Amino acid sequence: MTVTLKADIQVATPDLRNALRAVLPLSNPLVTGDHDAEHRVRFAFVEHWLFVIASNGSGTALAKVAVKQDSRTIEFTAEDGPIVVDLTPRRARLLLQQFKAKPSDPDVGQLMEFGIDVEDGTFTVSDIGGLWSEGESNRYPIEDPSDSFPDVIRITAQAIAGIGATQVGKPLVTDGRVLRLFETASRVYDQPLQIEATGSSDSRGFTVSCGPDFLGTLSSTHQDDDSLRKRDRNRVAWLELIPAQKLVAV
Repeated sequence: MTVTLKADIQVATPDLRNALRAVLPLSNPLVTGDHDAEHRVRFAFVEHWLFVIASNGSGTALAKVAVKQDSRTIEFTAEDGPIVVDLTPRRARLLLQQFKAKPSDPDVGQLMEFGIDVEDGTFTVSDIGGLWSEGESNRYPIEDPSDSFPDVIRITAQAIAGIGATQVGKPLVTDGRVLRLFETASRVYDQPLQIEATGSSDSRGFTVSCGPDFLGTLSSTHQDDDSLRKRDRNRVAWLELIPAQKLVAV
């Protein structure tokens, strides 16, 4: 597989901002104590789409942004791989702070252009028709993509394929603060979160979708021995507290 090493790619500023805001919460270290995951925001430029990606080791976030213009279309082939650029969460947040979108107006072109030169090691972000910074640009160094960062696109594809693989129900057990990381996506895309089990009844995987442009994955701890014991104890306690006969209206 070959990779084009130089490209100029344009996307709509509001769409990119939505994607960044939706995935950024998953770029932070885990609230559950695992700080060994790689924390970054990854841009994967493929034909017709930009995937904005984050992962914290317990969950993943993948948002898609339609590409409006791509200099690679002249020479892009089926064998050509994606261009991958990693940003620190701090730089991703700086993009949100610096490049603002105007209020919705179909006659206003609000674009952000990415100038990528892998050989020179530069990644330039330019504003076209933004609220405050039209014509402004930032340049960042391109570092080699981290090998320890998970292949979120593959993980997501496998999770989608595994939805409905088993009819046996399984619980989702996770820290409530992890679920809250997906709240921003629901707000940004103005869509409810839909959580679905994926894989076998013994697997830990769940998908978290939010409209057509965001899909995350989430790992459950329901198979841990301690989790199973606590679940059983809690169920027995509830049954003792509210037996069926007490629920019958008189």
